[in-house]
Amino acid sequence: MNSQETTYTREPYPREQVERPKPSDHDDKSTNRSGRETLFARLESIASLSQIVRAFGACAIIASMSLFMLQGWAEGNDVSRYLKLLAQTGLLTGAGLALSFLIKEFKGARVFFGLALISVVANFTILGSLTYSLFPMDMQIVSYPDSMKWEVASRAIFIPVFLGALALLSAVTYFGFSIFSRQIAKPLTLGFLCLSAVLLVPVRAPLIAVGLSGITLWAAWLFIQRILIPRMSMNRLGKSDASGDTLVMTKETKVSLGLLLLPGLIILSRAVSFYSIDNLTILAFSGLLFLTLRNVGSMINTHGVFKRSLDVCQLALSAYIAFMTTQVLPAEWNNSDIFIGAAIFAGFAFEKLRSNSDNAWKMLVVNITTLVIVPITLLNSLVDYELIYSVQALFMCGLAFVLTLRTGTVCGKTPFSRIIAIVGIIAASLIVGFDLVQLAQLGNWIIIGISGALLIIGASLYERFGLKLLAN
Repeated sequence: MNSQETTYTREPYPREQVERPKPSDHDDKSTNRSGRETLFARLESIASLSQIVRAFGACAIIASMSLFMLQGWAEGNDVSRYLKLLAQTGLLTGAGLALSFLIKEFKGARVFFGLALISVVANFTILGSLTYSLFPMDMQIVSYPDSMKWEVASRAIFIPVFLGALALLSAVTYFGFSIFSRQIAKPLTLGFLCLSAVLLVPVRAPLIAVGLSGITLWAAWLFIQRILIPRMSMNRLGKSDASGDTLVMTKETKVSLGLLLLPGLIILSRAVSFYSIDNLTILAFSGLLFLTLRNVGSMINTHGVFKRSLDVCQLALSAYIAFMTTQVLPAEWNNSDIFIGAAIFAGFAFEKLRSNSDNAWKMLVVNITTLVIVPITLLNSLVDYELIYSVQALFMCGLAFVLTLRTGTVCGKTPFSRIIAIVGIIAASLIVGFDLVQLAQLGNWIIIGISGALLIIGASLYERFGLKLLAN
């Protein structure tokens, strides 16, 4: 049997079938990637550098306008000085237009338009000073520094300057808001000009100035809400406004809405900085600050540290407002000043129950309010032996008790403050009875007997209704 041996040999794969990556392709990709990263890094560094340079340029222009308003370019009269400021506003707008249409660089153009809008408020401020020198509506005598005096020598020269300035400032305002927020440019222009026109009111009395600032800030806030809330609601529903555009809350739109608050802040800062402040003005300023904090707090739904800080500031301001109210009341109201202050402080507690603060803070405010107004009014009735003070104490203790009942329906039980209010009502009732007996000029034995009877009746009422009142 022939056995034929067969050997099988494994031949290697052909060399031409082995595919290897071309080193040139890999090198080109890595080179392109590194080159792209280098290009991105360069662009990022250029952008950051341009932002820094742009910020320095904006600060320099703002400093230039501030120095002008404080020192002025002293040559010429005040009308010519104002025309230079007006020309500066026109140059800022022209620079923004040149960057937009010639260089096609829109970031710098927006900076120039923003500075032009700030310059519009500065122009209205100076126009108000010039108007006040011609048509003062009050007899307030203020010794301004020489750098802050703006006077008009001739009405015939000022009137055409005034009308021309209004036309130019209106055009600049519309151009600026058209760049910042095109969808709401028209209502923003109208609102901004109307709010800035308050700066033209020729009144410098501190109390009136604070009132004007409060009205201006409140009107600006309502105007912002009237513009913002309906359009944001349409955005959430996926709808558009009449022009077919939805309002996009960009950074420029937020700046545009914030500029509406600038005229009121200028009026307020001018009143606080240059005029003598009396207690009534401080009270008005405190009320304005309280409303501001309340509106800001109503926009915050989270219960964090910032929200708690706002609540603490509102509580302190409410106590300060109640105290300052007692200081500005006329002398004829001396027998009711503590009563009025306590009623105002209790009113702030009732208002706090309607806010969006957490229940623990509301209950703490109620406890503090009760702990303050009940002892103060009782001590006032004990110090002054008159029936009016004891009646006031009884009324305030009853109001504190109503406050605890209201808190029970909103937040939960407040046994601490409710016990204090009930004890205060009992004590105030005894003081009222004692004062009535004193008015009747009865003997001491009758007074002691009536007091004992009232105590027995009060104990019976507490045993019958006290537990039910504490449980509710």
